[in-house]
Amino acid sequence: MISICIPIYNFNVTILVEKLLKQTKKVDVEAEVILIDDASKLEFRKVNSKFKKKCTYIQLEKNIGRSRIRNLFLTYVNHSYLLFLDCDGIINDSNFLNNYLEAINKNPEAVICGGRVYPKNLTSKDEKLAWVYGTKRESKPASIRKISPQKYFMTNNFVIPRRVFETIKFDENITKYGYEDTIFGFELKKYNIPIIHIENTVFNGHLEKNAEFLRKEKEGIENLINILKTTSNKEELINEIKLLSTFKVLKPLNFIFKISFFLFKNTIQYLFNKSIINIYLLDFYRLGYLANQLKKSNISIE
Repeated sequence: MISICIPIYNFNVTILVEKLLKQTKKVDVEAEVILIDDASKLEFRKVNSKFKKKCTYIQLEKNIGRSRIRNLFLTYVNHSYLLFLDCDGIINDSNFLNNYLEAINKNPEAVICGGRVYPKNLTSKDEKLAWVYGTKRESKPASIRKISPQKYFMTNNFVIPRRVFETIKFDENITKYGYEDTIFGFELKKYNIPIIHIENTVFNGHLEKNAEFLRKEKEGIENLINILKTTSNKEELINEIKLLSTFKVLKPLNFIFKISFFLFKNTIQYLFNKSIINIYLLDFYRLGYLANQLKKSNISIE
């Protein structure tokens, strides 16, 4: 009935997979675990390939990216529902898989999201930027996520009916990090596929260093610019993505905004690298970087 799909990139999935295999033996339906490694370093290949005997394990020799690898799972799954999990997730609930099966029985046509949680306490200052953003923006209970189901759709922990996924796939034109989940959620809305949120969280087991987090944020914005260049639904997309819709609202202040960003961007980067973090300062930085990239690409947001 359910295929557990885990794309791997440079991470040891031993604990995650062993917990899942243990839970598959306790449920009353057929379940399988499929691992696809996206050309990880040799050290991770060696440790993860030991699951070849217990799972379907696919080793890619060339990195194909976050969108293509998720679509690739359709080639290998045997069941009617796909549970996607990020490789760095940690499962603490012994009923995690069963919780999803119960939700599927109640909502067989829906995409179901379990949510994400972060450590309550910061363990390293070098990871503060990712931790602040995650706890304030991503780690929300199902009661909050239900209010805006599409807004809180994330690819780290969700179930999708196979027949839906065969119709609505991840956009393989998105090759860099960022916004592939947002665009996928946008497509689900276009096709009127319901998104259900439940309390079945995965613990985020890996936080990027401050500099890496900021680099990925910039890469994600560059990705977003490329999406705007090619989409046929530009206006809808602008209204759906908060970063773009906020920029649109602030456009009358565009000149002041650009000057301010030019003057203070290096200072902000310095503060972030020193773990002096403020979520609104991050918002300002993201909007400023977006303005910069829009100008470079000669794209306007009306």
